[in-house]
Amino acid sequence: MRHNPARRNALLDAAIDVLAREGSRGLTLRAVDTQAGVPVGTSSNYFRNRDELLLQIMRRTHERITPEPDQVADIMRAEPTTDLVTLLLRQVHRHPPPRART
Repeated sequence: MRHNPARRNALLDAAIDVLAREGSRGLTLRAVDTQAGVPVGTSSNYFRNRDELLLQIMRRTHERITPEPDQVADIMRAEPTTDLVTLLLRQVHRHPPPRART
């Protein structure tokens, strides 16, 4: 298995796009390669099989939507209000990093 974290994340971001667009039946290693714009077979260097890819997609999704700990700590010092919940939800929505192709 390859250990280039930037490439792995780019492939996982592409896989998330494929899953969102095509559903689970459309999620193949080849479809991920196409979406990521990498040579066919690249994904198989990073993920043993589709099950491994799905597991890594779940981890990457969690990573992408989790706000930075220091931001959460600052916000959580405030008194709980509807505005606070709104702010937290907006941060989760804005958190995903820009897509990087490698």
